Amino acid sequence: MAVYDVQAEKGMDPTITGFWCAYAFGRGRFRRLLEGLTPEQLVQTPAGFNNSIAALVVHVAAAEVSFAHMIFGKEVPAELKADLLLDRPQSPLPQPADETVQSLAAKLERSERLIKEALSTLKAEDLDRELSFGTQPLTMRWLLSLITYHATNHFGQLQMIKQRLV
Repeated sequence: MAVYDVQAEKGMDPTITGFWCAYAFGRGRFRRLLEGLTPEQLVQTPAGFNNSIAALVVHVAAAEVSFAHMIFGKEVPAELKADLLLDRPQSPLPQPADETVQSLAAKLERSERLIKEALSTLKAEDLDRELSFGTQPLTMRWLLSLITYHATNHFGQLQMIKQRLV
């Protein structure tokens, strides 16, 4: 019988590893959800939904790139903003053009690498550090929880949209 456990990530503080493992646990499922979809299905918005799979995946990758840069204490570079549509209004989510399963997977892989790199810079004592999210103050601990919550929330939406594709 397999035992589920959180394993220490090389080069990452043991406390921070818990956040990484929660995030990474769902990432493979996230990418597998895209498998087999056509470019037409990726941009389809089924009745009752506000977004397509492509729009949500780009949004998740964009948010994660933004979260990683918040941890780094840096601004998101202009070329990343353009690639992830962060240079456009985010409400409603912009509909990306010419995306494929491969291009969306690449965006998710890039955001995952950045999240891991950002988490690798943190120690347990950083969890109480305050950041600002717009005008709202927040702790690093809250941001790390948001990263996992955000991806999980949109994963559920993606599953429902995929079930309704024609």
